[in-house]
Amino acid sequence: MIKFIPGFGSVIAASWAAAYTWALGEGACVYFGDLMGGKKPDPKKIQAVMKEAFTTAKERFKGINSSK
Repeated sequence: MIKFIPGFGSVIAASWAAAYTWALGEGACVYFGDLMGGKKPDPKKIQAVMKEAFTTAKERFKGINSSK
């Protein structure tokens, strides 16, 4: 819904998409790291890493979009 706000909505949608993509990549790193290490991937660990990465990335990308 926020994407429909002209200008501002696009900036917010882009930063959230970037943050989610970043978090997904971090979760994939944990998942495949566990597999390569011979361990069974732990969904709770992956979710925790993704949540933390999303929060961190959201702040990082919000700062980039605010400066424009």
